[in-house]
Parts: sequence; C-alpha cells; structure tokens
Amino acid sequence: AATACNTMEGVGKDIKKVKLVTSGAGAAALACLGLLVKLGVPRQNIWVTDLAGVVYQGRTELMDPDKAEFAQATPHRTLAEVIAGADVFLGLSAAGVLKPAMVKSMAARPIIFALANPTPEILPEEVNAVRDDAIMATGRTDYPNQVNNVLCFPYIFRGALDSGATTVTDAMEIAAVHAIADLAQRAHRIRRLALRMGEVQGQGYIAQALDIADVLAVAYFHAMKLRPEDPAWEGRDRFLLSNGHYAIALYAALIEASVIAESELETYGGDDSRLPMSGMRSYTPGMEMSGGSLGQGLAIAVGHALGLKRKASSSFVYTLFSDGELDEGSVWEALMSAAHYRLDNPIA
Repeated sequence: AATACNTMEGVGKDIKKVKLVTSGAGAAALACLGLLVKLGVPRQNIWVTDLAGVVYQGRTELMDPDKAEFAQATPHRTLAEVIAGADVFLGLSAAGVLKPAMVKSMAARPIIFALANPTPEILPEEVNAVRDDAIMATGRTDYPNQVNNVLCFPYIFRGALDSGATTVTDAMEIAAVHAIADLAQRAHRIRRLALRMGEVQGQGYIAQALDIADVLAVAYFHAMKLRPEDPAWEGRDRFLLSNGHYAIALYAALIEASVIAESELETYGGDDSRLPMSGMRSYTPGMEMSGGSLGQGLAIAVGHALGLKRKASSSFVYTLFSDGELDEGSVWEALMSAAHYRLDNPIA
C-alpha cells in the first residue's frame, strides 16, 4: 500500500480516480485491497479477477462474502477485458497471467505490481518490450523495485507490543503505510542530495551514501529526538558516524532534516566549507564526532552513553559503522564496556 501511494503520487495519478485491477482474490489480495480502500481508492474503481475470471455481481463459482464486496455489475468476464484502461495492476496470483498485449491496453504511465513468487505474473523485460512508460515492481530481490511485506512485519507487531495495544486497528495499519511511504521518500531525497554533492566535487563515497540512506531516514525522521533549529540541544539523541568517509550521506540527511541549509551542498569539499570530505565535529552542525580512523565510533558512543547516564538523561546514542570495522579490537572492547556498565541507551 505504501509503494502504491508513493508510485501514484510520483506519476501524477489521483488515488481517488485510478482504475485498479487485481489478479488474485485470496487473503493477501483482499487484505491489500481493503487497505487501499481505506487509503482512498474508491471500491467501485477496483476490478478483481481470479481463477474463475472477473468477480461480477451474480457470480456463484468460487465466491465468498469477502470477495463479493468487490463484485462489479459488468458483462466483462476476463482479465484481458477489464485491464483495458487500467492505471494499476496488482498481481497476487500466479506466473504469467498478465500478457504483454494486456499491458499495452493499460492507461498512460501504468503501475504494475507483479508480486507472485518465484515467477511473477509478468516479467519486467516483457513489460519493457511493449511499454516505455510503465512503473514495474515484483516481489523478487533480483529485479529492481522489490515490494515485500518485510517492511511492515514484524515491526507493526513490535510497535503494538511497545505501546501496550491489544489489537491492530485500521488507524495503526494506515499509520504504518504513511510511515513507510514517508521513509521511502526521505531516503530517496537523501540519495539525490548525496549525488548532487558528489557532482560538486566529482568524487565522494557515493555507493556507501546510497547504501545507508534508508538507515539515516529511519534514524532522523522516525527514531531520534532532535531540534533542527538547535543542533546542540542538550536533550537530543546523538548520532555518531564511525566511518567518516560516509559523511556525504550524513550531510544529506542533515540537509533533509533542515539542520543544514540545502544551499550549502554546493560548497561540499571546499576549503572554507562546513561540509568537508570526512566528517569534522568542529565544522558541521549536527556532526557528533570527527570520523576517519576506523573502529572508534562505538567506543566514543559508549563514552557518550555513559556520560548521559551519569546526567540522568533519557537520550539515546545511535552509532553507524561499517562491517569491516568489526575486525577492530576496539569495537569489541566497547561492547564489553557497554555490558559492564549495563548501558541501555547506545544503539548500533
């Protein structure tokens, strides 16, 4: 649902006006459709098909009350008939059911979610062969634009447990959709900002920046306490970037969070810039440590966390470090120190 909302917004389609066709009418498909209705897709704009064809009013074969809610008053009986002019295809069925000819008949800038695994309803290369304006996603990791429920499970249940909720409500589901959609948009903008800074200098650790954008989006927009207008606020959570070479990504996150003005990205790497190639605490608002020497971030984070505990502060200390830093002995010594002092405020 989050992917659908973002994609419709991205291609300029109004969620209240789209024609949505689904292949599959099992529990997963009907749950997705129910949530999309709550988000604004009119029920009358949804066309459901399954093994017996179109779900239409008066049909008796393979019907149940949940499926009947989406029955249409129509003479159409096949997917090929109802897919014509569709804005969105949602596939939760079986391999190969969506044919290239059907894709050709869809509306401009069609959105195609072919989520059957391991083989989707149509392959991306088949879509690309007949349309150059389609947005295509599958449930597979070996194609771009994977859509997977790992983004919400088990986290929605963890949130329910943390908040003491006894049931998962519609409001919670909708809030999760909007949160995931927001994170995806934030991460996308962080990546674009990092790429723009890389273009300024013609260099930078761009691949690493693209890789950690999602982590930064979660940290800065859904986890940490901070005041953009007062980066040194004592009650803030701290974010320590152990690998200073990734500073370009952190700068992008700080710009997205309005801690740093976007106009400053044009100075990246310059002699008088507050955005040097490697992070420097003394130069950059929101930068909590000077990075460069690998393997030091977690030890510094433990020091921050211990100091905050001594001050009876409720703030957390977040640390991001690279996999390679796990070979450094100081990392493991920091972990043992955190355990020794029974610290519960560092997050790595």
